[in-house]
Amino acid sequence: MKIKYNRQEDVLTLELSKAPIDHAEEAGPIIAHFSADDDLVLLEILEARDFLAQLMKATDQEKEKINRSLQKPIAPNKRRTARQAS
Repeated sequence: MKIKYNRQEDVLTLELSKAPIDHAEEAGPIIAHFSADDDLVLLEILEARDFLAQLMKATDQEKEKINRSLQKPIAPNKRRTARQAS
């Protein structure tokens, strides 16, 4: 895999394969390029700084949710012993 970033264009490119590109599909800031067999060949992320900042923010929020859920005590009727689990 090759990863390239163009600062002037603010485009992050992930080359996943050397296969020839047949067609592409765009979804928001992401353009996915596919081979004739519909294998993913290349991903382009437009406005990469904003995209990655939003991704990091969402990831941090999910981590916080997981951490909060792990800190909650387990209700007595929800606990399982090793014997019950098998």
